[in-house]
Amino acid sequence: MPTDTRSLGGETSQITATGPSPDGGWCFGIDSMQLAWGLRIRSDQIFQHNRAGTLYLVRADDVPATYGATHAKRYIFQVGERQIGITIEGGAPSGHA
Repeated sequence: MPTDTRSLGGETSQITATGPSPDGGWCFGIDSMQLAWGLRIRSDQIFQHNRAGTLYLVRADDVPATYGATHAKRYIFQVGERQIGITIEGGAPSGHA
C-alpha cells in the first residue's frame, strides 16, 4: 500500500465537482483519493468497497462554513472500523458594493 500523501490523494483540501441534479438541487462528487487517504486504503479499494456495499455514509451534518462559503455539510464515511469526515462547502456570499 502506498504511504505517501501524493499517491494516496493527500491531506489538503480538494475542489469538488458539482452540478445541478434532476430535482433542481445540487449534486457533487467526492474524490476517491481523498477518501482512500483518510481511510488508509488504496483508491481502487474505495470502488471495491462501494460495489460490495461496505463503504458506508454514516451521517451528514450541517456545520459552519470556514472558507468563505455560505453553508457547509460534513459527511462521515466508514470502511470497516475506519472513518473519515469530509466537509463540502457551497454558496458564495452575496451583497452590493
